[in-house]
Amino acid sequence: MNPTNSPALLIPAILVSLAVIIAALYFTHKLFTADMQSSITKIVILILVALSALWIVDKLVFMNRNLLSVPQSDGLFSLISGLVLTCVGVYFGSQTKSKD
Repeated sequence: MNPTNSPALLIPAILVSLAVIIAALYFTHKLFTADMQSSITKIVILILVALSALWIVDKLVFMNRNLLSVPQSDGLFSLISGLVLTCVGVYFGSQTKSKD
């Protein structure tokens, strides 16, 4: 039996993964609760953090096992990079409007 298929290793890995995702969402929520202008922005940022945490967990915690297939991982990375670029563009766009 492959040691990476052992339930003794798989269950703690899943629990650590869930803890990482929940912690990332919790700290992001605490960071942006006070000064967010709209709830839709907060929702988009929380979704971005959850997807980023899932991608990181797939790469770091499940090293030998694939939590996501290769096309899913590549698609998720493309989605995350697109969301980051959009969020940065909206942020800097709103900053230039507020200065005018």
